[in-house]
Amino acid sequence: MGETIFQGAIDLLFDGGYTMADELLRDFAFYGIILSQKDLENFMCLREELLNTKRKLFLL
Repeated sequence: MGETIFQGAIDLLFDGGYTMADELLRDFAFYGIILSQKDLENFMCLREELLNTKRKLFLL
């Protein structure tokens, strides 16, 4: 599957340190977009588990 405009935008936000998954989901909810993590990923054609707020970060 090719990259979507949503995936590119989310990658820029996350990689640039502007927001994290839990903050993004909270911001969506503030504006009335209340979907589960999985539904939002499907709707926006994002990579699976991208918005998983329970992911562990491993720093090398």
